[in-house]
Amino acid sequence: MNRRLLLVDEDVAKLELLSFILCPPPSEAKPIHEPFIVVLAGNKEVAVDHVKRSLALKLPFAGAFVDVGGPATGTDTLIRLRNLDPQIQLVAMTTEHAAQNVGWDLLATPFTETQILQKAHQLISRWEIQRRDSEPKRRAK
Repeated sequence: MNRRLLLVDEDVAKLELLSFILCPPPSEAKPIHEPFIVVLAGNKEVAVDHVKRSLALKLPFAGAFVDVGGPATGTDTLIRLRNLDPQIQLVAMTTEHAAQNVGWDLLATPFTETQILQKAHQLISRWEIQRRDSEPKRRAK
């Protein structure tokens, strides 16, 4: 199962928080979930480079959480990531509750740990289903 997630935000503290939630450090306590593999990007150019590199290595990201409120990220990042990898599952993190778009999920900030984990599991599941459903098409070519 692909548990690779890209986290994109210019706010380093938010990236660290998301990373801590999705990939908690090892401890003596039993983890509440299997950790995800997370890669951090502080701006859209770094995010695009990470996706290009992951595809070249045949280690695609299942999903990406992208802050769309800052000048260093935004909805253009979502579009660029989708153009590079049509299978990547996207979440736009925004303070604008009324934002409407096509092709990605919305996650209003502030968010809870539970919301982040639920959304991450949804991304992984959708990526796996999409990959499985496209298998016969790839074999037929």
